[in-house]
Amino acid sequence: MYDEKSVISEAVQNLEFKLGRRPKVMVTKIILDGHDPGSRLVARFLRDACVEVIYTAP
Repeated sequence: MYDEKSVISEAVQNLEFKLGRRPKVMVTKIILDGHDPGSRLVARFLRDACVEVIYTAP
């Protein structure tokens, strides 16, 4: 069995090598209607995978 986190981290490192910089992602939730924990979870998961994350929320 494989570790999903290590597989994703390896994919991010390969992308970083191809781009010549860390990948950057913007995560936003326009209206905070109680569904923002999902966007926060995605942002945290990407950050843990060494992706530069810009999180915006009102």
